[in-house]
Parts: sequence; structure tokens; C-alpha cells
Amino acid sequence: MAAVYGLRYQSRCMSALMGDQDRHCFLVGTQSLRDENEVHLIEYQEDNHEIVCEGVYRHPNEIWSITACPSDPKLLFTTFNAGAEYKAKLWRIPEQGDGAALVELAELEGHTGTPRCVLWEPNGEADQVVSVDENILRLWQLDAGNTSAKETGTISVGDLQRLTTACWDPHHQKQIATVSDVALKGWDLRSMKSTHTVETASGQSIRDVDYNPNKPYHLVTGGDDCKIRFWDFRKPSKPLKVMSGHSHWVWNVKYNRFHDQLVLSSSTDSFVNLWRVVSISSAPLAMEAEALKDTKDGDILIKTFEEHEDSVYSVTWSCCDAWIFASLSYDGRVAINHVPPAEKYKILL
Repeated sequence: MAAVYGLRYQSRCMSALMGDQDRHCFLVGTQSLRDENEVHLIEYQEDNHEIVCEGVYRHPNEIWSITACPSDPKLLFTTFNAGAEYKAKLWRIPEQGDGAALVELAELEGHTGTPRCVLWEPNGEADQVVSVDENILRLWQLDAGNTSAKETGTISVGDLQRLTTACWDPHHQKQIATVSDVALKGWDLRSMKSTHTVETASGQSIRDVDYNPNKPYHLVTGGDDCKIRFWDFRKPSKPLKVMSGHSHWVWNVKYNRFHDQLVLSSSTDSFVNLWRVVSISSAPLAMEAEALKDTKDGDILIKTFEEHEDSVYSVTWSCCDAWIFASLSYDGRVAINHVPPAEKYKILL
């Protein structure tokens, strides 16, 4: 049974606290139109199988995305609706504790459209970020005190393109993948040019993309056709794999950071699916042989998790355990679940 935590307000965005590698901590941002919004810092305590609120911090507007710093657990970016415009800001979690307002450090100024999200450079010193504008990628350099940000470059994807989201390549520090409508593209942050293109990566709009953490050039996408697709950027003509298991839009897809044969997807059908995709993973051959006992190629829907009653807009793995993940539905419910023991032992033994 899942551990469950409820927020007072509706919510769409959640981020694992990557800067804390010792605990199962997550940041969750609310999306209330009328009231002052909040960022909740929650911790899943595995021994007690319960979710504990470490702090609730005030945020001035409805939050559309939240991204924790990969190295400093006190820093986070949010994108939010400020009324007349959308903004992207860097915040620090205050020392005062529960009930205090987030401390504003810097704003990423100059967006001409709606900033969708902010990406931290995953392997560096946490001083480089990219903001995803409607049709522009903007590169930023944070100063030593994190009190200002300087725009260092832009990549225009074209006036007819509308970016949905992006993902930083963990294997190539200067490359990013973006999705816009049905297109999937790779970009080089040095040359500011496209490196890979899949013009039609889905029959309908793509909602999310994630890089395989163990295999370069491999990605997964999910979108409005209810399917998840696996890609090799070097072979863009068709997906490596297409899997179906949702009845409505797929909003989030996430590779397991330790075992890339495990993939999560969440949907507006209110379900979270856990997949085993061993045939195109970096899994050992022994695992492949064991998996073949289940299906022709070893790839299956392991389990559907049904703790939510509303659209599930966010799903993320714990940063310190390969077998624990969190999901968030629009009604403000956070659920913590585990990879089933039988699947875990297939991987470990």
C-alpha cells in the first residue's frame, strides 16, 4: 500500500530533492488561483512507511514547474503565473523553517513568451541553467552568490514551434533535447544548432521527454496519443519501441537513474504505470534471459498504480533509492510507492 500525503491546494509539479542524497525528499508546488501558494518539502520515512512534512514555504503565485538544484538542497527554480506574465525565479529555502516565505535570489528576465521550465546542468557546479521559453532556449550563468543571472546565449527553434519541455543530456554536457508539438530535437549549446531531429515523433502532441541515464542517445517520450516511445537519436526514422498502457494523455515519463530497464509514466487517466523495457536497456544478459520468461522480448507493463483519483501530472524517482518513487495528482495528493519485490529481485539476483 502506498504512503499518501495531501496538500491543501491543487498541484501540478514536483521535484526530487537531488541535493540531498541521504533521504527520500521531494519539493511540491501548489497551483491555487486565489490564495497565496506554497512549496512543500516532504520526506518519505521508509522505516515508518509515512510521509512527513519538513516545511511549508510561501510562494506568491501559482506554480507551473519546480526544479531542485542537483547539488544544493536549499536552492530551487520555479516558473509561475504572475498575473500579466509568467516568470522564472531562483529561490532559497529559508532558515526560519515552516511557514516562512521562500527567499527570492534571482529572476531570469527577458522571456518573450511563457517560460515552461528551468533545467539545471546535471553534472556541473550548479551555476549553469537553461530556461525553456515558448520557442527559445535561453542559457544563463549564475553568479557565485546566486543573486543574479546573466543570459549567455539563445537558441531559436522557429516561430512556428512551441516548446513543451526539454531534458539535459546526462552524457553530453552541452546537449539538450526538446519537444514541440510532435517533433523531438537535439541541440548543441556551443554551436547553438540542432544535432538530431525526429520531425514526427508522435501522432499527437508530446508532453514529456527523458534521457536514458545509462545509454547515450537513447530517450523516451510520452504524449497525447496515450503511448510511450523509445528512441535512438542516431536512428530517427522510427522508434525503437512503442508501448501502450494508458487511456488518456501521458504527461510524464521518467527513467530509473540506476536501472534503465525500469520506466515510469503518469497520465491524465489518473494512473501511474511501471514498465520493464529490458530489450533496449543496458541490463545484463542474465536479466534479459530471465525477462524472456514473461514475454517474447522481456518488455512488459509491470504494474499499474491506482492511488490517485485525478490527473497525475508528475512522477519522479527518489534520488537515493532505486526502488522508491513519488507521484502527484492535480487534487494535491502525493503517493509514494515501491517497485514490486519480485521485480527488484529479478534485477538484483
